[in-house]
Amino acid sequence: MPHFYSRITLAAALALSTSLASAQTTPQICQLEPQIIDLAEAIIEMRPSIPRNRVGYNAAYLLMRYKDMPAAEGLALVERLRQDGGKQSSTLDQLEIAFAISTLGVQAGLSLHEQDPLEVFASARYPILRAIILSDGGQRFFDMLAELENAPDLLTRFQQTYVSGAGLPIVIRDQSDAFKQRFAEIAEANGAPIPAGLVLANLADLTAYSAFLARYADDTRTTNFAGEEIANSSGLVHISQTTPTEIRRSFTETERAQNQLEFDIYKAAMLNRELDALQLVFYLSGEKDISPVARRYIAALQAGTITPLDDPEAAWLFIHKALIEEIGMQTTFDALEKFDQPPTLRHFADTALQTMDWVVAKAALKPYMRGETNTLPARPNMLSPNIKWEKWTSLALMIRPLQALPDETLYSRDTKIAVELLYIQGEIDRALALAARELPPKELVYIYRDFMQRLDLRCEAYSDYPAKAILLGGRTLFRFLPNAP
Repeated sequence: MPHFYSRITLAAALALSTSLASAQTTPQICQLEPQIIDLAEAIIEMRPSIPRNRVGYNAAYLLMRYKDMPAAEGLALVERLRQDGGKQSSTLDQLEIAFAISTLGVQAGLSLHEQDPLEVFASARYPILRAIILSDGGQRFFDMLAELENAPDLLTRFQQTYVSGAGLPIVIRDQSDAFKQRFAEIAEANGAPIPAGLVLANLADLTAYSAFLARYADDTRTTNFAGEEIANSSGLVHISQTTPTEIRRSFTETERAQNQLEFDIYKAAMLNRELDALQLVFYLSGEKDISPVARRYIAALQAGTITPLDDPEAAWLFIHKALIEEIGMQTTFDALEKFDQPPTLRHFADTALQTMDWVVAKAALKPYMRGETNTLPARPNMLSPNIKWEKWTSLALMIRPLQALPDETLYSRDTKIAVELLYIQGEIDRALALAARELPPKELVYIYRDFMQRLDLRCEAYSDYPAKAILLGGRTLFRFLPNAP
């Protein structure tokens, strides 16, 4: 395996240790782009050595985006993954077809491997549906949907994802309101009022949505799917709606209060990145009114006090602290300990509580690791008893003054702590070198993947998507620009 970390530049390390704003994309090229590409290539090279692990899809996607691959090169990369002995999944097919649609066109993309385009369309997931919609704004999508009406078996299969259009606001969530307005017009013109209404309910200005409701006031099926009772209440959780700003439907005072508090929690969670601790605690703690935490979080976002895209973990920490203040430490801990987080979130993820413990510990040690103070912090009050704080401080004392890797071999958990301490110090190259020296491939690959995606957030954020923790279960939505001739 190539030691790509030796090619990571000093400029990249310095970029991460300065303000997050300075590490954002420049008008020419993101400073961290070479490191993202190196990490992605390393992950793909490692796939055959960890055959039972589904890795490589995000790496391939980021290579396609950062290298702006033409069709032949991108499809060859997919074929390499398909033939390399690593574990396969339908995710690779979704990546391949979405990429092919963007570079070759809808018909060619759906016809890869001599498949029936309508069969492929019927089994399509969000990346493919999105690519089809973005190709022309939505008309081709509804043309194919009409074709499915004559193939009942295929239509039944398609509805598992489509659900009468309830999923469409997700795939175009990041598009402009003008795009959404035009899409709704196309949908309605093609006899599909439900997706039209659901998309209109996501506009910042709900005037067009109000007009839609008036037009379909007597259409029970449409109002049941896209009416205000669904689009502006706790039903939002079930249909994955996104941006309505208020509860407008007439409720009793008690009903309105309950719907509003759930909506505030949901809205705040939608505005978070990667980890949805707020809803985890809401559903697992039994505490029904943590809406003050949600409103504090939204206010902090609006004031610019926290910026989740720039620093997701700072946003997680804000919510964690506010939850502890609102409902108590033990209640918060008990709820977070009930839920496991995947290593695709962070290489150190375990339970949601342990994941948050690491975030708390890193935030406390950051000033010391960056030389802003020479005094080690006391154990943070928000740490659970599960964390051995003395281990973190002893590793911090060892690592901060070193100009090279530590000589001694570290235990796996100690290595991961050391990697994070080096990361917050801005020493990306040494962090990766230490991980490569100490960890087996099945653990190392998660560090590579984690760093790749964290650096991507500070560049073009191709792996990010609004509310992906809720709407996509944390998975990456492969997003390609419509570049087909």
